[in-house]
Amino acid sequence: EFVGYTHADADAKILALLQNGEPVEFARAGDEVTIVLDRTPFYAEAGGPVGDTGRIEGQAGDVTCRVVIQVTDTQKDNGYWLHRGTVLEGEATPDMPVRARVDIARRRAIMRNHTATHLLHAALRQVLGPDVHQAGSKVEPEQLRFDFTYPQAMTADQIREVEAIVNREALADLDVRIHEDVPLEEARRRGAMALFGEKYGSTVRMVEIPGFSIELCGGIHLSHTSQVGLFKIVSEGGISAGVRRIVAVTGAGAYDYVNQREETLAHVASLLKTSPNNVVHAAERLIQQRQELERQNRQLKAGGATQVAEIQPQEVNGVPVVVQTLDNADAETLANAADRLAQRLASGVVVLGTAQDGKVAFAAKVTKDLTAKGLHAGNLVREVAKIAGGGGGGRPDFAQAGGRDPGKLQEALDAVPRLVAAQMSQN
Repeated sequence: EFVGYTHADADAKILALLQNGEPVEFARAGDEVTIVLDRTPFYAEAGGPVGDTGRIEGQAGDVTCRVVIQVTDTQKDNGYWLHRGTVLEGEATPDMPVRARVDIARRRAIMRNHTATHLLHAALRQVLGPDVHQAGSKVEPEQLRFDFTYPQAMTADQIREVEAIVNREALADLDVRIHEDVPLEEARRRGAMALFGEKYGSTVRMVEIPGFSIELCGGIHLSHTSQVGLFKIVSEGGISAGVRRIVAVTGAGAYDYVNQREETLAHVASLLKTSPNNVVHAAERLIQQRQELERQNRQLKAGGATQVAEIQPQEVNGVPVVVQTLDNADAETLANAADRLAQRLASGVVVLGTAQDGKVAFAAKVTKDLTAKGLHAGNLVREVAKIAGGGGGGRPDFAQAGGRDPGKLQEALDAVPRLVAAQMSQN
């Protein structure tokens, strides 16, 4: 016997103990067990809401034989309420008198989310239209999940409007009325919403929030909508073709959610060195600064290209050799400039260098006809970089290197003709 949705505890008797689906004569501390009682205040999972948790406590003969069972889930099977849990202390046996106690704080959280689900359903139909229907739900103490039919993503404005409607109806402190054993045809005539494909008997249980929502439902609910507290949508997204899912929080869950968002906002404000109220302005300013830096970087690279255009080669044993510093150039700019110069030369050697942020960078390019004659960009740039306190290397046709002494940049570049001549003399 289920003693009702408003009861948090009840005196009962253990009818059966089950382990792995089989009856047992006792269960001791540490055992996982399923318990069947002759009467229970525990709500068994059905439809959206999950099952109750709590404790079953008993006394077997005297005070030295106390029994405590932690109930972690309640399910229903063939009309029986199955209380699943773990024996914490003592020994449980069939026919033992017990006291079944629901975790009332958890149940109230489920009730808040369940009543909010009905408010959400009605609000969605107001905002998105009467073709919206429930396609599934899961109501837990931490959050509610509501699936509904709709062919496209909700807009930010639609989400805000749905939130506003639910919170308005919660603040209105409307009654939540439960109608037991209503003839199915009468419920339909009154416009009660039903789950598509769900089988109903000749009489049904109807949950009504007067003037706003009326649905067929067998779950646990609040007595007034104001008990929902704050309602907040956490996410909205598609789960299959034509079906969307909303995840939302209420009560303490909504309070925690808002606190977390405030903490995130405060952290972002701290990183931007501003106040939470000024975060948007600070972020916009940062974006503008980034855009200006990108513009300056493009100008610097363009300046590097101009410098490249002005460079004239020198002859080393009949080979055109370009040696040059580029101001404010990064590794990518050096590489691109070396490529452009090599293309302009058609045949030759290019070595470019730059000093930036206390470091030196080099790029060397040798055209294919000269690599075939033994000139090697990797070996060349490695020897150049050594003079500036660094090293590097690479392919015969292209290589990059770095150094640690910007004061030696010009000395290193001045050595290029000598090093090119040395390579040529070895081949």
